[in-house]
Amino acid sequence: MVFDIKKINNIFLVILVFFMVFDTARNFTPLPRFFGFLKDIIIYYFFLYMFFMKNIKKPSNKICFYVLLLLVGIWSWIGLLNIYENLTDTIVFILKINEFFVLMFVFRNYDLFFDKNYKSIISLYLLFSVLLFFATIFGYYIDNPLIGKNIVTENNQNMPDYMDRISIGQPAIACFPQIISGTYFLSMKKKNTLIYLSALICFLGVLLSTSITGIMTLFFILILISIKKLIIGSLKQKIVILFFTTTIVLLLSILIESDFFISNFSIPYAFVVNRIDQFLFDSSVDQSMVMRQNQGLYVIEHVHNAPLGWILGEGCTGIIIENTYYGFLLRYGVLGLCFLFVYFISLIFEAVKDKKNDFILVLIVIYLAHLYTLDVFYTPTLCYTFPLFINYIFWHFKHI
Repeated sequence: MVFDIKKINNIFLVILVFFMVFDTARNFTPLPRFFGFLKDIIIYYFFLYMFFMKNIKKPSNKICFYVLLLLVGIWSWIGLLNIYENLTDTIVFILKINEFFVLMFVFRNYDLFFDKNYKSIISLYLLFSVLLFFATIFGYYIDNPLIGKNIVTENNQNMPDYMDRISIGQPAIACFPQIISGTYFLSMKKKNTLIYLSALICFLGVLLSTSITGIMTLFFILILISIKKLIIGSLKQKIVILFFTTTIVLLLSILIESDFFISNFSIPYAFVVNRIDQFLFDSSVDQSMVMRQNQGLYVIEHVHNAPLGWILGEGCTGIIIENTYYGFLLRYGVLGLCFLFVYFISLIFEAVKDKKNDFILVLIVIYLAHLYTLDVFYTPTLCYTFPLFINYIFWHFKHI
């Protein structure tokens, strides 16, 4: 019997995709805390595995990508000079934010690591995202020993109370795979009833989570897709969009006034309204938004006081900033922030050049929105998903 390392790698990859979708829900299961480190062990196993490979392909031909790689991979460690306690946590933090770049190389060289069809892994991600909806409903409404908010472990005992929001875990993170998968379903050239139903389930999961980032991103993308179809789509597509838009508006207007909605969704709905008021009009107070504003003030103060603060930041000190733009400014200064923008802008130009890759534009829009409200490079669900999809579409399968 010949030992095939790629078969082992396939198993590790499936486990990694599981974490991409279910990582935040995992915190509300009986699984022990150390189980969460399995994903990090797998990624750094892939990292070591690369040293035994030949003809490694570069994940990008853009200089800005490699400047970011150097800043995150090397300059991050400068932050240890400012650490007087929690040294171990900071080292783990730095290792985690470097996983994005490890996976960019892994998925660019997919065929060297795995013999499982890349498309089947994308399909697995999509399937997990649909199943996440049912796991959330099951865990939220039915008391059970497997998953749910009633399960208190060392993984979630210090987590904030997400009120009555229908989400297992942090809502913006929990619904993220469903935004990706739902829009991917709509980007498929060949669609059938099952595809549309799967997209609808994913979008319903986003709405129930009441994640403002998720909901606003989703509506913005759907509006863009609808406008495009109304301008250049066929007559059939235009009729379908107008029909579904009218139907959804009517159903929502009826649902909001119903006793069922008031008894089941009034608290999440009030949360959404309050958050939108805070974000757009500053007419109400939302503690999450206030926290992010305070983090922004913290960043400005520390960057101002660091020796090379505005230019290169202070390196990584293990502080989670729930805004990647501010986080990059704190750790890598204006230089790092500029190269982050240049990288995403360069991807947009490349996506526009290849008119068949509409989903890449959608993917970038989703990430630009979530960069504003989450520490994307530290959050596994977001950190791992981007390399998986961007490499698949750019290098392995350009026609969805």
